[in-house]
Amino acid sequence: MKNLISLLLIISLLFTFVSCSEYNPPVDTVPDVGGEEDNDSGNNNTDQGGTEQRGELFTATVMMNGKPYTPGEVTDDSLALKVRWTDGKTYETVTVGKDGKAECYGLDGEYSVTLINLPDGYTYNPNIYRTSNDNRDVVIELLKLTATRGDGSDPYKCIPLSGTGVYRATVTHSGQEIFYEFEPTKPGTYRIESMVDISAGMYDPVIDVYSGSSQFKIRDKRIDGGGASGGYTTNFKYVVNIDEKFIGNVFTFAIMLEGKDATYPTGVDFVISYEGGYSYDFITSNFVYPEFIGNNFNYSDYASYLAADRAKFGDSDFKIASVKIDGKNVFDQQYFKLNPDDGYYHVYDEEKYAQYGGWGPILYANVSIPTHFIDQAFNTIESVGNKNLTLSQGTENYKLFIEGYSALVSSSVSYFCIPSCKCFATNGGCCPIENRCTQCTDDCRHIPAKYVGQRGYADIAIEGRCPVTEELKEFLQKYSVSQKLFSDGNGWAEQSSPRYDAYEDSQWLFACGYYTK
Repeated sequence: MKNLISLLLIISLLFTFVSCSEYNPPVDTVPDVGGEEDNDSGNNNTDQGGTEQRGELFTATVMMNGKPYTPGEVTDDSLALKVRWTDGKTYETVTVGKDGKAECYGLDGEYSVTLINLPDGYTYNPNIYRTSNDNRDVVIELLKLTATRGDGSDPYKCIPLSGTGVYRATVTHSGQEIFYEFEPTKPGTYRIESMVDISAGMYDPVIDVYSGSSQFKIRDKRIDGGGASGGYTTNFKYVVNIDEKFIGNVFTFAIMLEGKDATYPTGVDFVISYEGGYSYDFITSNFVYPEFIGNNFNYSDYASYLAADRAKFGDSDFKIASVKIDGKNVFDQQYFKLNPDDGYYHVYDEEKYAQYGGWGPILYANVSIPTHFIDQAFNTIESVGNKNLTLSQGTENYKLFIEGYSALVSSSVSYFCIPSCKCFATNGGCCPIENRCTQCTDDCRHIPAKYVGQRGYADIAIEGRCPVTEELKEFLQKYSVSQKLFSDGNGWAEQSSPRYDAYEDSQWLFACGYYTK
């Protein structure tokens, strides 16, 4: 019976010109984020002859600051706040009255409810309001936008966000990224989620999450899903857990927009919300011990051997370990091999270096000086909360491997319960994990004897470089993968000038080169 009524209503609507026009997205150009105006005027579902109104009554109440919204005087009805019901095929649009309500008759089925012509300085979530025959009344909450300031044009000119709230990123052209820095004030779980209308299907928001220090930042991940989705539009949702020791750090992210038949400027509204307390999971990141160096490492013999090698092959130039393939700079490990006699990787060419059995100059990695692609050295790149030297999905800590024992005991994050550890000084020992003192850290533990006095690769670097061993190669490969230096053309190294590409298992060469004449 309902289907028959629906059919008769549709025929009647066609003949009486009731509410039929092109669907427009409720999130559109700034500042009118509520969407473009249409040709409807007021409550187009009333019977103009004053007779009994048709069908069941659906209502929407718009709330502002805890009270029903009171519209101001509007001389042009096309600019008035309106409520729109749509089932994806047809829609009904009604102007909000002085009591903050919009009433619509004649609906039958399930509808999403959105707004048009939002008041300045406010937004709402266009994807959460639904209504049906069994639940015909809906209350829509207007959300006050939090004011922002700043440039936001690159990772080092971020717009600061001091707390939770609802924000708007104003995108002025295709491909633009707007950068933000969020500084949490208390530990817990935070959610960053976009609120683009999924039913409009015109815009797809994306969030890029960055890691690093204030001097050096790199994109860690791109998120274009997790939130409300439908058709072309997939809202992002990024959840981050902030431990107490990370308070004071800033977290960098960028928002961009992909559009289909898009118009600019366009507002991308997003919310940062506090989801409650969070107890940081205690995950033991195993310290990687530098086996090649060891506590019995003979630095004098090491330095002499390297000097002799450089004298043999010349050291007037340091060449990046790439090759030209089809005119492109490519990292390809097949041109370098591990020499079992000395434990170092060398340039290998059977013809060019025939007199040396094919073994050419030693391959070096920049360790305590910046690489061609990263403007910080490995021994200075880690900052509190970023853990850039903790790799393999957080299971391996390379701080000892690179920086050595001295860095562990002098770090602002105490790794062991030695006398300099604040927890040790307070309690005379290491606190148990379940009952740590307030100044203790997750990684606080007794230091193994083999780590005491241990040198790291930065300690044995000559002119900032170390010969590449098998274990150093493994570190470089893991670092490149974790930092996404090469990522389907979007990696940090791939976007350098000149551009460099790398085969999957050859990424480790990004930090390497060799001395030559």
